[in-house]
Amino acid sequence: VPTAKWSTRFVAIDALVATTMTTQQERRVVDVGCDHAWLSIGLVSCGTARSAIAIDVNEKPLEGARNNKRKHADELPIEFRLGSGLEPVACADECNVAIFAGFGISAMTAALE
Repeated sequence: VPTAKWSTRFVAIDALVATTMTTQQERRVVDVGCDHAWLSIGLVSCGTARSAIAIDVNEKPLEGARNNKRKHADELPIEFRLGSGLEPVACADECNVAIFAGFGISAMTAALE
């Protein structure tokens, strides 16, 4: 995983996620609008999250995300799902931290409805 130069944005999100639970073992992240899935890959590979579900509304970004995982983090517990917002998450037990990074307020509101 290319950890040498995480972006300032990733470092900030990582710090916020780290405050959500007492231990990493409790954190199961859902990354809505995952695009390339670097956020999911980073959070799990750094140990901030135990697992991640990466969701995108388009198949093409998900394929790129799967390729990134295969190349850099194949062993990590990251799932990829096609869908809008939190719809692809079957139940609350699957995740306890939801991230909507890179969303405008209108898109975020629509995804939560």
